[in-house]
Amino acid sequence: MVWFDTYSAGISLIASAMFETLAVMYIYGAEKFCLDIESMIGHRPSRYFVYSWKYISPVFLTTIIIMSIINSESISYYGYNFPLWATISGWCFTLSSISFIPIYALFYYIRNHYRKSSSLTSTTLIKNDKIKMKNSNSKIGHSSINSSKGSHDMIKQLIEIN
Repeated sequence: MVWFDTYSAGISLIASAMFETLAVMYIYGAEKFCLDIESMIGHRPSRYFVYSWKYISPVFLTTIIIMSIINSESISYYGYNFPLWATISGWCFTLSSISFIPIYALFYYIRNHYRKSSSLTSTTLIKNDKIKMKNSNSKIGHSSINSSKGSHDMIKQLIEIN
């Protein structure tokens, strides 16, 4: 159990957070991300958050990963030191959960490089179409359906609502 606790979550979660931060800020784009937040909460995030997401967080997360690797020791449990093969298999266990993130990103980049686009930023899809309503009083999800009829009739009613 100590072996699993040591190698299952620590660096894997921090590395996943680092990859996610880098992907959102540099591949998807900080500007697009800020526009998404503005559309959700009504105002843009402050520059403090943008700088934190773009520069401070990746540096801190990378530093934590590097220091965790440097300061790692062979694990022990109540005086029993695990053998070298247990440490090596633990690091393989850790890498198995995070290695697929950069491997898939590289695969995705190479696959799209030979298609019409040559960068990851050009492969992100954004659709900003507004939902068109029948009249100004319509609301999404506020329609009544007569459930006493059969399911076929309910589907017809749903289609008529939309």
